[in-house]
Amino acid sequence: MKKMQLEAIKMEDTKSKLCIISSYNETCGNASYTKALVAAFSDHFNVSVISLNVDLLRKADPKGASAYIKILCEKLKNYDYVNIQFEAGLFGSSTALIWKRFIAITKACKRIVITMHRYDAIQTLPNLAFIGKCILSGNIKLLFSNYLKVLANNYHASLYHRIIKLCKENNIPIIVHTQRDRNLIAIKYNYHAIFDHPLCFYTQEYIESLAKTVTKKSFCQAHNLDEDKIYIGIFGFLNKYKGHKTVIKALSYLPSNYEVLIFGGQHPHTIKNSESINEYVHSLISLIRHYDFQDRVKFCGMLNDESFLKALLACDFNVLPYLEVNQGGSAIASLSLETNSNTIFSQNLAFFELAKYAPNCLQMFTIGNPIELAHTIMRYKKTDYSPYLMEYHKKYNINTSINLYKQLFQISGKTAIENSKNEIAPPLVELIDLLHNL
Repeated sequence: MKKMQLEAIKMEDTKSKLCIISSYNETCGNASYTKALVAAFSDHFNVSVISLNVDLLRKADPKGASAYIKILCEKLKNYDYVNIQFEAGLFGSSTALIWKRFIAITKACKRIVITMHRYDAIQTLPNLAFIGKCILSGNIKLLFSNYLKVLANNYHASLYHRIIKLCKENNIPIIVHTQRDRNLIAIKYNYHAIFDHPLCFYTQEYIESLAKTVTKKSFCQAHNLDEDKIYIGIFGFLNKYKGHKTVIKALSYLPSNYEVLIFGGQHPHTIKNSESINEYVHSLISLIRHYDFQDRVKFCGMLNDESFLKALLACDFNVLPYLEVNQGGSAIASLSLETNSNTIFSQNLAFFELAKYAPNCLQMFTIGNPIELAHTIMRYKKTDYSPYLMEYHKKYNINTSINLYKQLFQISGKTAIENSKNEIAPPLVELIDLLHNL
């Protein structure tokens, strides 16, 4: 026994050291994804996580934050590979500080791969033709709102622009979660170390083993529900773009035995001092009272990762009624596919992108249309999607994701990446070369 333990320790010592920089041990999709990566990476690396102190980095304490980043960078020098799970808000509240910290971190790493959970392209301000049209028609309000919208988008877009240029200059591979983002970045920056893979968390073996422990009876007992009801679940933080109101309104067009379960709470970053209730939460409660749905809509609160998966498995339907907000990957959408839930997606661009990886797997409805959603729920047939879901799971899963990371850690560095145009992504390179010759 001791010999086996010593051999296991020796094998651990020979593994390369990997550090993941992310949020961790928090109630957010990024943290859950990091947790899944750690479990899967552990078979290949000695894995550690540096959980960013988001509260400190977002506070007006530049000295404290600088000292923290300095210590973090010293730790990074001890790792063979580093993966940054990049979301701008994790690194600070201003783009100038985020940029400064990002540069310091990348300089401290030997080999690095960036996972970019969204990409905001820089938008141009209203052109002269649009300005003239608004002035002549007297619609100054439209001009002003359009101008502010572009400025708001470009606040982080300029940061992504600088980060991608830095990655190109230093041959740092980037992973994104949509083919759209990969193509946009590769063409715009003529950089070919851009790779796409949908978000994946668990193996089907794990999901199947968990599903054996879940019954509707046990689920209803845990949440004080009625087994005879049909439950529509909505999952995630309570934000306006999540579209909860569409599902609540859809109850008006569904039989009385259909009820809505809202799993999730207010996002920590939206909590304000002395605010008696979040504005969006208040609007949900008002809508529920307006329709007299107090008995048909239930707030079930936050769940840990395992309970979250069990709820996805146990609900009769899972609806993602999201608005369009230029999102890349969606953790809840990916988990819905992995759990083979009876899921209905709104027709936003992120879900259209997900459908490219999982063709014929997504039942969709028009954003904000409660009547269509109700009809879609009533006619839903799981057998329409099951065969295609199995094909998706074979092609894209946590193991294929890990294999991509492993390959990129190995090619990260000037010599390998300089040759990546021919070796890594020939179809995309051919497309770019064709566009350049037009």
